[in-house]
Amino acid sequence: MSRPGTTITRSETRPARSARTATGPGFIVGPTGTSDTDAEGVRKPVTSLAAYAARFGSRASHVNDGGGGAAAMYDFAEFFFKERGSELFVSPAVYHATAGTYETNIATALALFTRDLGPGQVAVPGRKTAATRLALAVHAEANNRIGVTSATSSASQATVVADATIASITTNQERYISLWAPDLVVPPVLFGGSNRALSPEAVVMGLMSRRDGEGLTPNQPAAGALGESIEALNTAFSYTDADRTTLNANGVNILRSMYGGVRVYGYRTLADPSTDDNWVNLANARLFMAIQAEADEIAERYVFRQLDGQGTTITEFGGVLTGMLLPYWQAGSLYGATPGEAFRVDVSPNVNTEASIAGRYLRANIQLKVSEFAEEVVLEIVKVRTTETI
Repeated sequence: MSRPGTTITRSETRPARSARTATGPGFIVGPTGTSDTDAEGVRKPVTSLAAYAARFGSRASHVNDGGGGAAAMYDFAEFFFKERGSELFVSPAVYHATAGTYETNIATALALFTRDLGPGQVAVPGRKTAATRLALAVHAEANNRIGVTSATSSASQATVVADATIASITTNQERYISLWAPDLVVPPVLFGGSNRALSPEAVVMGLMSRRDGEGLTPNQPAAGALGESIEALNTAFSYTDADRTTLNANGVNILRSMYGGVRVYGYRTLADPSTDDNWVNLANARLFMAIQAEADEIAERYVFRQLDGQGTTITEFGGVLTGMLLPYWQAGSLYGATPGEAFRVDVSPNVNTEASIAGRYLRANIQLKVSEFAEEVVLEIVKVRTTETI
């Protein structure tokens, strides 16, 4: 062996393939301009608008309106990547002429995004029906993803709030979905043309992906100063402070025109704060999505591992899970002055009993304290007389 130089070795042992655990990818469903001829189909993501157009057609070829406008899917891809989103999985949905069949097509297309494709955010660009929101929530819960859906683009607070109520949704499904308003104003297709309206999902998901790609924890909201859009020019509507308070309390996350730009200015799930307050925080939901995906990947490594009488495998399993959680504590996402205050991984004999080992079970119990974000910042400024001491 020489240095500088090269070293080449031969082996007949291949490393095991790992599950996808990144939280930045986007998943979208809707009518595209062409059928996807790629051999891997929906399992192969695109990483640029050029790659999207090559597989799914130009903007002009997107002529089938699935409810969000004929170009909804293309425009989503355009602005997702302009907001520096990482990769995008696309499942084309063939929408029939009868509106009653739309949701069936959406559910079929969503089902192609199988759980093994990993976590991320999922949307049906621009489609603003309760049935679509429910389909997203059902899919997100079953596949460890976060649904991103938009409210009716309206100046009426009451109209938008009404969209936050989804018939037949379960309490658990509400923890996996988020609702956003209003639509955005974005630049024209060609210079000198008219500005376009864009449903907010693309910007929201692009921002989440961008911040994840920068190394921020999913528990850090892509909102406020960290949620400023690169491309959006304005919002279609503005809301009063009183309206914003009501919208936020009902789980509607708004985007605001601020300082000459557009910012994400809300970060809640649709969990009911009066009955399910522990799951209102969307950043917490995204963090749990990440931890669940990583823990699942770790657990898979231990399937078929022998459960020895010295407890070596059990101890190792607990150690690897602890090592997975430590970076989240170091990033401040798990709340505590020490790791022991922030989380606990229990693989003790209370969890892995003689009976459970005999039954071929390997078990771990993880308990987490998750950090909240500042939803309201209170600042007091005191005027002190010149004759008084500060």
